[in-house]
Amino acid sequence: MARGLPRDVNGKLSQVSATQLTKCKSLTVGTAAVEITFGADSERLFVTFQHLNASGDIYIGGSDVTSAKGIKLAPNVINSITLTKGATLYAIATVAGQDLRVMENI
Repeated sequence: MARGLPRDVNGKLSQVSATQLTKCKSLTVGTAAVEITFGADSERLFVTFQHLNASGDIYIGGSDVTSAKGIKLAPNVINSITLTKGATLYAIATVAGQDLRVMENI
């Protein structure tokens, strides 16, 4: 299975057009958890992350995210997940000042 391609709930590849792109943003992630906010106008949300620094690690998870409990985002690798409406994610880094890029598609 190809990594990073949008899939529906049944695992089939889905199309994401440029008109479905709702937001791109850059977040500075430090050693305290920061909330990653998303649009609330869709039942499902396809989110792509890219960690641009190599000096520290970034982890995503719930409000209690830590390096021990979070999902690690490897530097310069594109990671994608599908969220349901109302989902909230947080990010934390092992070194302050990490650059996290977020793109959401509905």
